Amino acid sequence: MADMLGQVDSEALRFDFVWVPALAGDSEAAARAAMGENTDGRARSWWDGEAVLPTAFAEPLGVSYAWDVYMLFPPGVTWEEALADGPAYLEHQLWELPSESMLDHERFQRAVEDCLPVCD
Repeated sequence: MADMLGQVDSEALRFDFVWVPALAGDSEAAARAAMGENTDGRARSWWDGEAVLPTAFAEPLGVSYAWDVYMLFPPGVTWEEALADGPAYLEHQLWELPSESMLDHERFQRAVEDCLPVCD
């Protein structure tokens, strides 16, 4: 996903990368190392060691633990709205969700670019 930041030229675009404990070796230190690789001011990175987001989004997305998901939301959406309505667009790398929405970087980038007129 970080590669996409350099390919999509819009100040309206914002990315929030949320790192969570999901696999062996996941830790705040590992997340911080990955976070340090990002130099794009449109992107923010967070360590969610308590797994608040993957737990909160599990029910709206229909999974047991919402990690390795890539969600798009329109501008101005609050957390309450995001949790109630779910994302406007979703791709993932989870076996619990349909394979048709399995992450495809090029398709996800097109979805991001398609939303930009709404954001600008």
